[in-house]
Amino acid sequence: MKEATIKGVKAAVIISGGFSEIGKNELEEEVKTIAKRAGIRVLGPNCLGVYDSQTGVDMLFLPETKVLTTGDEVVATPRPMLGHIAVVTQSGAFGVSALDYLSGRQLGVSKFVSFGNKCDVGESEMLRYLLHDEKTRVILMYVEGIDAGKEFMDVAKEVTKKKPIVALKTGKTDAGARAAISHTGAIAGSVNMYYSAFV
Repeated sequence: MKEATIKGVKAAVIISGGFSEIGKNELEEEVKTIAKRAGIRVLGPNCLGVYDSQTGVDMLFLPETKVLTTGDEVVATPRPMLGHIAVVTQSGAFGVSALDYLSGRQLGVSKFVSFGNKCDVGESEMLRYLLHDEKTRVILMYVEGIDAGKEFMDVAKEVTKKKPIVALKTGKTDAGARAAISHTGAIAGSVNMYYSAFV
């Protein structure tokens, strides 16, 4: 991040894990502080990145194909065709499953964004962007925890006037909430609160 500051970088995607999801909150805070001082917007850490089917931007570190020990090349993480579904996910594992499912069903994607620990850019900002994205007609969102509830609700109300949001929320049980903390450092919150907000 310090080197990025010297080079005048304005946006960074941190795919690496090893931050708040494993209790290294100070490291994540240091990244946030450096980025804020330098005016660098950060996606992640602990995320898959961005895939844009229209422009061809593909930051996913997962290869589309892999070679088996037999020498055969097989599909590993397929990229969906151009379409109108935007996928916004906190979980990389869910994101990979969604890409695989959508590809297998011949359903196209406009944008795919994995935001992991969301030390800077989060779901509210992504929803605001997708509201004005002409290629997106529906948004599939997977969240483990929402930090700025009022901001999220304000943006979601605006977005759903034009485009439906299908929201999947994890961490409904105590065990699920503990898993969310260990996965992306998210605090799941009361499931009843999410039910009220999403309905």
